[in-house]
Amino acid sequence: MKTSTLRKTSDGIAAAALPSATLRGELDEHGLQRPESWFTRNRSWFIVGLMAFFFALNFADKATVGYAGKQIIADLGLTNAQFGTVGSAFFWLFAVGSILGGLLCRWLNYKWLVAFMMVMWIATMIPLTVPTSFGVLVASRAVLGFAEGPTTAVLNFIVSLLFPPEKRALASGIVTAGSSVGPLIAAPVFTWIILTFDWHRMFQVLVIISVIWLVLWLIVTERTPIKISPKIKENMAALERADDNELQVSFWQLVSTRTFWGLALLCFAGYILTSLKTTWLPLFMNVAMGYPQETVGLLVTLPFLGSTLMAIFSGWLSGRLLRRGHSARVARGVLAGSLLAVGGVAMAVLPMLPPGVLQLSLLTLAFSMPIVPFVVAMQAGTDVAPRKHRALFLGSVVALYSLAGVFAPIGLGVMIDSAASPAAGYMNGFQLVGIFIVVAAIIAAFLINPEHTRAKLQAKSTKKVSA
Repeated sequence: MKTSTLRKTSDGIAAAALPSATLRGELDEHGLQRPESWFTRNRSWFIVGLMAFFFALNFADKATVGYAGKQIIADLGLTNAQFGTVGSAFFWLFAVGSILGGLLCRWLNYKWLVAFMMVMWIATMIPLTVPTSFGVLVASRAVLGFAEGPTTAVLNFIVSLLFPPEKRALASGIVTAGSSVGPLIAAPVFTWIILTFDWHRMFQVLVIISVIWLVLWLIVTERTPIKISPKIKENMAALERADDNELQVSFWQLVSTRTFWGLALLCFAGYILTSLKTTWLPLFMNVAMGYPQETVGLLVTLPFLGSTLMAIFSGWLSGRLLRRGHSARVARGVLAGSLLAVGGVAMAVLPMLPPGVLQLSLLTLAFSMPIVPFVVAMQAGTDVAPRKHRALFLGSVVALYSLAGVFAPIGLGVMIDSAASPAAGYMNGFQLVGIFIVVAAIIAAFLINPEHTRAKLQAKSTKKVSA
C-alpha cells in the first residue's frame, strides 16, 4: 500500500494517496496529509486495542442474559420459550442496524459513528439496572440489538482502512478476539455479582464500564468533524477513481456473487453457535450437564478462552498462507470452512457422550470455532468489494447471518419445552445444529472464491468502462 505519495486532484489541490488517512480524517482542511508523530504512526494499533475492548463489551453484554438466565426466569416467571424470546429479541432489529451502519460509513467519520453506537448501548442498558418487566426486557434487548448490529461490519471496515490486505486478518483477529475476551472475563465476575447481589447490578457495572470506554475512544481517536467534510469526500472519490484495482461495479453486482452468498452462509452457520453460546450455554451446563451455577461461572469461560485463541491463531494463519503464496480462496474460505466444520462435528457428537471431561472438551471445541468465519472469511469481503461499497457489502453479510440469532435461541427454547426433559431438549437441539453446521461449512467453503469473483467483476467493470 502506498503511504506517502501525493498527487493532484481535479481542483489542483494535492491530496494524500493514502486511503486510510483520507477516510480517518488525517487530512487538513486543504486536503493535505498532516505530519505524523509517533503516536499518529502507531494510532492504528491503539485503535485496534480499543475496538477489541469495544467487541469485548459487545459480547459481554450479549452474554449477560445467559449468565443471569436462572434468576431472570425465576424473577419474571418465564417459560423456556419466553426466555428464548428474550435472546431472540436482540436480533430482531440487528439486520436493520447492520445495513444502516454500513450506509452511514459513507457520511460519518467512524469516530463519531462508533461513539453514537456506544451511547445507544448505554441508553438501552439503563432500564435494566432496576427491577423491570418481561416487556421492558424484550424491548430493551431489541433496541440494543439495533445499536450493536453495525459492530462487525463497521469494525471490519475500519480495519480495512487501517491495514493492507496481508495484515487485515491478524488485525481483525485481535479485534474479534475481544468478542471472546469479554465473556471470558465477564463470566466469573458477573456470576459472582448475580449470586452476591442481583442481575440488575450486573447491568449497572456494564453501564459504568461503557462510559469509561466512550471517554477513552473520544480521546484516542482523531479530532474530526461528525460528518465527513466535502473535501475529504472529494478526495475519497478521486482515490476510488484513480485506484487501478478499483472495480467499477454496482452494489447489486457484488451481492449476486457466489463469494457473497458463501460468506453469508458460513457466517450464518457460525452465528447459530454464537447466539446459542451467549443465550443458552450457561443454562445448558447447569441443567443438562449438572454443574452448579458457581462452577458454571468458571467452566463457561473455557469456550470463550478457546475462541480468543482461535481468533488470533486463525487470523495469523490466514495472513501467513497469503504471504506464502496461497490463494485467498484457501486462506479465507477453505480455512474458515474447515475449522467451522470441525466445530460442527464436535457439536453433533457431544450429545452422545455422558457428562464428563470428554463431553466438556468437545463442547469447548464446538463453541470455540464459530469465531473463525468472522475473523478470516469476512476478510474475503474486503478482498472483493471496492472501498465505496465495502461497508455496505459487509453490513449486508451481517444482516443475513444475524437471522440465525433470531431463530436459534427461540427454536432451542421451544425444543426444550416440548422434549421429554430439558436435558433431552438441549441434546436434540445441539445435535441438529451440529449436522447443519457441517453441511453449511462445506458448501460455503466451495462458494467462497475471491480470485474468481474478482476476475468476473473485473470483466464486468471493463465492459462498463469501455461502453
